[in-house]
Amino acid sequence: MSGPTIHFPTKEEEEALLKAALARMHSVNHERCMEAINGVQALARLMTMLKDNHDTGQPYKLRRLLYSLWNGKPADLTDTLCLDWQLKRDFTRVLLGFGYEGKEVKLFYKAIETAFRDAGLWEWFLEEADERPTK
Repeated sequence: MSGPTIHFPTKEEEEALLKAALARMHSVNHERCMEAINGVQALARLMTMLKDNHDTGQPYKLRRLLYSLWNGKPADLTDTLCLDWQLKRDFTRVLLGFGYEGKEVKLFYKAIETAFRDAGLWEWFLEEADERPTK
């Protein structure tokens, strides 16, 4: 009975595998950084909309989604279905970039807090804590 063949990689094979793994990690990190940059820009656009459009239900849905991201309070992602296309796109850009903190850009909890504070909406944002789920 013969057993499985065991192949021990050569030093060159090990170096090639390590080089490929490092290249993948670098590529993913670069992609995450770019998504965070897009997310920061999208967050700024969302703040402009939130400041200027309190006459519809969309700001409240967006607040609920962003609060959930910031605080962990459950939110229903189907709320994104009712958002205008630009708002949905910008929210998903924030979501995709969220959690990245590098030298170039940071899009994490503090970024959301700063965006709401700078927009003069911090107190309104915190009101979400007392809101009851709509569904």
